[in-house]
Amino acid sequence: MSSELTQAITHYAAAMDVPLWGDDPQAIVLERLVARDRVAQVLAGDPPPPDADAANVRRLIDLDARLKAEAKTIDVVAGWGAPLVGPERKTRLATWRDTVQPPEGAWWWFPDERVAALGRLRAFATGLAWLFLLLALSLAFETVRRFLSGGADFLSAFTSVAQFVLALAAGRALVGRQALERWLLGRGARPRHLPLWTAGLALGVLLSVGLLRLSLPAVARYYNRTGVALQDRGDRLTSAISSYQRAISLHPDYAEAHYNLATAYEEMLEYDAAATEYRTALSSSLEDRGPAARRNPTRAFAYNNLAHLAMLRDEHYSNALELLNEAFARVPDLDRTLQPGVAYTLYKNRGWAKFGLGSYLAAEEDLVRALERNPDGLAALCLLAQALEKQKGREAEAQAVWETIADHTRAGERKYVPGDYVKTEWLVLAQERAAQYKSRRGAP
Repeated sequence: MSSELTQAITHYAAAMDVPLWGDDPQAIVLERLVARDRVAQVLAGDPPPPDADAANVRRLIDLDARLKAEAKTIDVVAGWGAPLVGPERKTRLATWRDTVQPPEGAWWWFPDERVAALGRLRAFATGLAWLFLLLALSLAFETVRRFLSGGADFLSAFTSVAQFVLALAAGRALVGRQALERWLLGRGARPRHLPLWTAGLALGVLLSVGLLRLSLPAVARYYNRTGVALQDRGDRLTSAISSYQRAISLHPDYAEAHYNLATAYEEMLEYDAAATEYRTALSSSLEDRGPAARRNPTRAFAYNNLAHLAMLRDEHYSNALELLNEAFARVPDLDRTLQPGVAYTLYKNRGWAKFGLGSYLAAEEDLVRALERNPDGLAALCLLAQALEKQKGREAEAQAVWETIADHTRAGERKYVPGDYVKTEWLVLAQERAAQYKSRRGAP
């Protein structure tokens, strides 16, 4: 028959072997402390217990080592349901001590003193976690606002819901920290690391939302490509405009989307809106720097189209010339950085602006440069013929150009040049000149 000390140590060992994460962890902790108390009472008896031998002492040392290792866990579990900070933080431990009145040497009743710094760390980590969560919610709100500003579609709805579910789930976990701590401890987390795990969870949410926020330019490019595909179809211009607007809402400084939106507005004859978007594209693209930015033709297109609108709608040739000169200044090494078709259009439109201002020789120089880059440019040919006619003694040269235009405009033989806008009055004038020259050649 075992003696009283052996029985007390056996009961202590049985209490230590009960899994802490049962239905009532606090009751399990209290049972361990009471069992250790019973061992202390037996050891303090007079006379000493007869079975206080080396074997039982070794068992007791091992069990005490386990209990000391769980001091932080006991402190956490005993604190569930109490405030995070303040004098009420250890209410349950203090209540137990008030009832038992343990002596100062009963170290197992004072786990809070062994982990005094844990409370401060917990408060700091919890505050940090809430800061991370609030930042995540702020970023999520801003991202959702951008997604939904152009109307809801599957991608915007899914992204919005996913962000808020993630943030709210993290917030709920912080509010109900007891369940979170139990879950973490049950998966091997060390008690002293629980505050850091809590802050890490909130930081993970913040990083997830932040990564989505950083991905908005990539999502904007997707919507821009979608808009281009819709605009190319011809019958989906309204949908294309919506797609461009969504791209801009996600990435306000996206010059290419502003430019594409301007072209869509121009197709719908909304010239004021188109001019506004062209200007926005310019203000966005001028923020770019470096060789890669200079090779991007968006700003050259925007300068060109804005100048084209100024000449086409209002005959503001001086404004158009200023814009085109700015384009040439902003896009150095024109022929190296831009495609020949873009260079042709810029030279042709600058020649048109100079022609409108009466600078016929200067207009001729630009138009010749344009034709060097695209000999089939009908608009440049029409303008060049008119510029030559305005110069004394160059009628024969003008006639040769008009005849070239006649060759280009024969039925079925006109070559299409992208972006080569030809005014109807120029074609009418070309037909009149062709008729005049034919009449002269047929005269006796």
